[in-house]
Amino acid sequence: LKVVKGFPDLFQIISFLTYHPIFNTNFIRDNMKNKQIIKNNKLSFRLLFYIILCSSVFTLLGTAIQLYDDFSKDVKEIKNNVDYIGKAYLNPLSASLWDVNHEQLMSNLEGALKLPGIEYLELREQKDSPQKTIAVLGTRPEKNMIVKSFPLIFEPYNRELGSLTVFASKKKVLQRLKERILMILVTQAFKTFMVSICIFAIFHYLIMRHLISITNYFIDFDPDRLDKPIT
Repeated sequence: LKVVKGFPDLFQIISFLTYHPIFNTNFIRDNMKNKQIIKNNKLSFRLLFYIILCSSVFTLLGTAIQLYDDFSKDVKEIKNNVDYIGKAYLNPLSASLWDVNHEQLMSNLEGALKLPGIEYLELREQKDSPQKTIAVLGTRPEKNMIVKSFPLIFEPYNRELGSLTVFASKKKVLQRLKERILMILVTQAFKTFMVSICIFAIFHYLIMRHLISITNYFIDFDPDRLDKPIT
């Protein structure tokens, strides 16, 4: 500002207040718009973050339930196979043991060993005390196993000839479970991300864009243009 006799000229003061960017209405309005855009962007990203977060939590929960259900079904199948051996193989084994038919005895044991989850069979004879092991098939598991023992009774004479101990393992079930975890997590994560983007896009189209329009309308509000529609 030029100073005339120690005081600014009145016209210069008015010009300064009128044209300086700080006091310019358009400058203030544009600045408010920029701040509002930044605020809206932060709100949008925050909304997207919470949508993905909530979706991820439910995805992990759903994945855990699905994996537990698969694991329970596989273990139940193994237990059913163990029980099936007790129903279908005991009489033939007892008859083979009574007839001292070692070939037929081993054939029955090999058939039982082929059932899913069955890892080891141990056949004991009742002649001596303790019982004497006369046949073993498979590899005995060290952990994660299901063990069940069945008495071998020759029904015509109702005589106990020995016992069959069945060892089933959960090892393969756990291996399949580990393989499923990665596949299910990747699939569910991709699905969750796509659903979150769709929800965000729908929310933005139905609600957010209208809020932005209303905000911009009031930022540009002009009492002399009350007929201006909200776009």
